[in-house]
Amino acid sequence: MSVSTAVPDFFTLPEAGRILRIGRNSAYKLATEFEKSGGETGLPFVRLGKLKRVPRLALEKLHGGPITWPLVDNELRPASDMSCASCADAKRSSHSSTTSTRHRDVTHSRADAADSNADLQLGRGF
Repeated sequence: MSVSTAVPDFFTLPEAGRILRIGRNSAYKLATEFEKSGGETGLPFVRLGKLKRVPRLALEKLHGGPITWPLVDNELRPASDMSCASCADAKRSSHSSTTSTRHRDVTHSRADAADSNADLQLGRGF
């Protein structure tokens, strides 16, 4: 399956949030603010039936330039998050963020400790 590189004319609220580097919940709150303020403040969107979509032109105005598409995963994530299949599965499933955060805290701290012990045993004390 190929991914289109054409920038869509409308974005979902979570996609708009990723582009603006804000969270999903913040994007929804700002859309609600836009609706309640009559368009004075908040994240501009249009209704398409029951759906809320952010027009590309409004998003580019907020973003300050053209949108790059397709969106890439956040590059600021720690390497341990990107390589852990359990973390990736938790993000795709309906687990709460508390569960996945706990997993990262427990599992990845154990892995980091094991890596440190291996480094010491191999004489690579960093």
